[in-house]
Amino acid sequence: MDSADSSRLLALTASEVKRLGGSGPTLVHLAEVLRQHWPDAFAGTFTDDDKARLAALIRRKAWVGNDASVSLLVSSSQDIPALVAAVRAALAASLGDAVPSAPGQPGPAAPAASQDAEQDAATAPAPARRSYGLDAPAPVTLHIVEPRTITGRAAEVEAAVSALGVARRRPVAVVGAPGSGRTTFLGAVAAELARRGDPRPVRVVGPSDLTWRPDNVWLKLTGAVTDETVLCVDDFDEAARLATAMPSGEFLVQVAATRHHPHLTLLLVCTPQAFERLETLHADLAGDLLRIDLPPLPDTDLDAVVAAGADALAAFHGVTITDAARKAACTAPRPSDRRGHPGLALDRLDAAASRARHGGRDDVPADLVETNAVDDHTPSRDRLAAALAERVKGQGEAIRILADRLALTTASLDLRPERPDGVFLFVGPTGVGKTELARALADVLCGGPEALIRLDMSEYAHDWSVSRITGPAPGYVGSDDPSSWLTTKVIARPRSVVLLDEIEKAHPAVWNTFLQAFDVGRLTDGRGTVADLSRVVFVMTSNLGVTQATRAAVGFGNAAGGGLLMSHAEMAARVMTVVKDRMAPELLNRMDDVIVFNALTAADIADIARLELDRIRRRLSDRGRVVEYGAGVAEYLADKGYDPAYGARHLLRSIEKHLLTAIAKSGGTAVRITVDGDRLVAEQGA
Repeated sequence: MDSADSSRLLALTASEVKRLGGSGPTLVHLAEVLRQHWPDAFAGTFTDDDKARLAALIRRKAWVGNDASVSLLVSSSQDIPALVAAVRAALAASLGDAVPSAPGQPGPAAPAASQDAEQDAATAPAPARRSYGLDAPAPVTLHIVEPRTITGRAAEVEAAVSALGVARRRPVAVVGAPGSGRTTFLGAVAAELARRGDPRPVRVVGPSDLTWRPDNVWLKLTGAVTDETVLCVDDFDEAARLATAMPSGEFLVQVAATRHHPHLTLLLVCTPQAFERLETLHADLAGDLLRIDLPPLPDTDLDAVVAAGADALAAFHGVTITDAARKAACTAPRPSDRRGHPGLALDRLDAAASRARHGGRDDVPADLVETNAVDDHTPSRDRLAAALAERVKGQGEAIRILADRLALTTASLDLRPERPDGVFLFVGPTGVGKTELARALADVLCGGPEALIRLDMSEYAHDWSVSRITGPAPGYVGSDDPSSWLTTKVIARPRSVVLLDEIEKAHPAVWNTFLQAFDVGRLTDGRGTVADLSRVVFVMTSNLGVTQATRAAVGFGNAAGGGLLMSHAEMAARVMTVVKDRMAPELLNRMDDVIVFNALTAADIADIARLELDRIRRRLSDRGRVVEYGAGVAEYLADKGYDPAYGARHLLRSIEKHLLTAIAKSGGTAVRITVDGDRLVAEQGA
């Protein structure tokens, strides 16, 4: 082993120790490094100079770890033969294979066995897995990648073939969403290599081949390769469990070590999210990868791919797939879809053709293609403002500011499109419509009330509460249950409104977490998965400054609108003074606007009462009950429910006390509500 090889081994071991987070590799790791990169030492035939280098490596404690045998060998660092014997035995025990003895040395002696034991062994089942008590897996073989043609990926195929042919052997990463044609892309790369006369076979292994101890299976696979080979790992993210709370660290170590295999060139296939997770878990491996991205296909190429696939599906199912069905299948993926086009479009057509065949139809029309597509049409500025004004009364100025800003961002005219579509702070007294405006925005702008993601920030008053937003680190409680994390919810619903209710009650550490989200439009969870926030609207609500602003008067607003004693401008100035004093400047600087809400006047309360009466009528109608209202009912409820200090919340209490109680007492399925002096009366037979 020359000095260059020695330096490479030292660098490799140091890198692998670092990748393991300082815990140190086991004997198996050392054995694999020796076996692949220092075969003479592994066989026990090396020079005195080699012994000195290895002894120096041990004395530097590069291999100290949890393995007791390694620690023992460090204490007796000159016992090189013992080290070699230990690592060879560890590798043999781990793989379940016999490792050849060093030249001139006998192998380990087998214990004597009785005749009965030999007969039992002859009829015994396959060797059991020590950890699980299951039959050992069948040997894994590397399959040849079938050459295939591909549409619309000529530039990417050229980039991949060039990357696989560089003089300094480096691994290649093909990064694309599931359904983007990654497996077909591997076939296209194999075909292009063959066309150019490259003698290397292109072989593939998938996650199903690596389900049991992928690190050990990987050692077997790579150790058996003796000729120049391009080895593809399909769905590498699944094999390494990169999307889980507990990724396979040892497997990543072994893959990283294989970069120095004398005969293998690696081609890893993964998703963009998995690649970002890999950068966090193993920056050395991720940094060495030559990345080839598979972006969405242009419409013309997508149509050609889907048309070809549709012909094959039509022949299989014995039906005719119409052009309208193909067009419907190419509808943009919905937020819950885990696959992209063209794979998603072909899945949709396959399901539709199956429904047509089993339903006795000869053709597949568009209405049989289930896309559940979300209408992504963004309303115009005026339509958005009008729709919000129908839902939220008394806040015309707040709606105007909100609609103006969203008209800019949703049209992609903002200077930083990677940021969220909006970051707003709603400030005002309780019950004036702050939360209701956020609900209405989710309904009108994002397609439904389910697009509202609400976080009660009073539950995030401690620094550890950050883990409830992005998830705890792997291994901690809750790290295996990402369903409640904000990042998971946004990934499932990229077009959404995130409501941070009573933001002033959150811990400053939580505020800091949202600084990144507001600034760059991304948030990384505890697994390393990145949530794209560029289409999210953040709404924070707060009561900051309201008490100080209204200390001199009960309520505030336009005196002409209800006799209140403080103008909106005066109140807004006082509120902003308190907000700037209490909130960090860097947080305020990342907000698109601070919107101060008006107090509700008596006229506003009457409008809200009419809205609530209509909602009650519709809700009771769904239950088979008919309710009609006489003249003056809305005004009666508004009068009883008007309190500037509590806004519409006091109105809702008034409706429950006077209206719904009267309906409940009537016991009828059809009633008419009228005002009788100072009370409401429910009359039978509306």
